[in-house]
Amino acid sequence: MSLDPQNVLKGIHIPPRPGVLIDLMEEQRKDDPDLKKMTSLISKDVGMSAALLKAVNSPFFGLRKKAASVPDAMHFLGMKNVMNLVSGFSLKKAIGNAPLSVEKFWNMSESVALISAFLASRLPGVPKDEAYTFGLFHNCGMPLIEQKFPQYESILAKADRLSQKPLTEYESEQLHTDHASVGFLLTRSWHLTESICEATRRHHDPSVFEGEASPKVSTLVAIAMLANNVHRTLHKLPEEGGSGKCIPCALAHLGLSQLEFEDLRDSAQQMLGKVD
Repeated sequence: MSLDPQNVLKGIHIPPRPGVLIDLMEEQRKDDPDLKKMTSLISKDVGMSAALLKAVNSPFFGLRKKAASVPDAMHFLGMKNVMNLVSGFSLKKAIGNAPLSVEKFWNMSESVALISAFLASRLPGVPKDEAYTFGLFHNCGMPLIEQKFPQYESILAKADRLSQKPLTEYESEQLHTDHASVGFLLTRSWHLTESICEATRRHHDPSVFEGEASPKVSTLVAIAMLANNVHRTLHKLPEEGGSGKCIPCALAHLGLSQLEFEDLRDSAQQMLGKVD
C-alpha cells in the first residue's frame, strides 16, 4: 500500500534529517569509511558526545573499561552501534519541543529500545542494533501528531481503555491519520533502512504475520510488540488498545511459548533494573 503524504500529514511537520546525521550516513556508506572523520563530526556536537558517552558507559553495554571519549566509544562499540545511538539522539533533539509528555515518551522509547535489543540478542532474525533503532523510532509519529492535535494524548488514553481495534485504526477514525504512517514518512525521509521504515509503517498491522511482509520486518515488529508488553508490565501500565490479540501472533512468529516469553521478560526486567 502506498501512502499519499498530503493525506497523511495534514499540516504535521516532519523534522528534516539533521546535517550531522546526513554527513555521518554519507561517510558510513563509503566502501572505506573514514572513522576519524566520523568521530570528529560527532565530537563537534557537545550534547551528542555527552549523550553518546552516557549511553556507552551504561550497564546495558557491559564494557569492562569506561569510554572516556568519542573515539573510545567508536572503538569499543563499532560504527554500527554508534550510528544507531546517534540516530536516536538526533531524533530526540529534532522533536524535543513536541508537546506530548516528552520525558514520558522518551523514557518509554528508550526502555523499549533496550528491551528490543535484549530480546534480539537472544532470538534469531535481526541484529540487536537494528532492533534497538526500531525500538527508538517505531512510535516517533506520536509526538509529531500532537503538534497538530492537542487532544492526541487523551485519544491515546481512550484507546487503551475502550478500543479493541489496532491503535492506528482508532487514530484514523478520530484524526484521519495515524502515528505509524507519520513515523514511516519520517524514517523514510531520514533514510533509515528499508526494513525499519516498513516495520514502522506496519507495527500495528496484524497482517504483518500473515506472509505479507519480509521475515525481517515481521521479526522487528514481533520483537517491538513483546518489548512494549515488557515495558508496560514492568511499569504497571494498561495494555495498549487492541495489542493483546497480536501478542500470540508475535510469539508464534518468533517460535516462543508463553512460558519462554515470561522467562525472557523476567530477564529483561532485571537488565532494565541494572541500567536504571
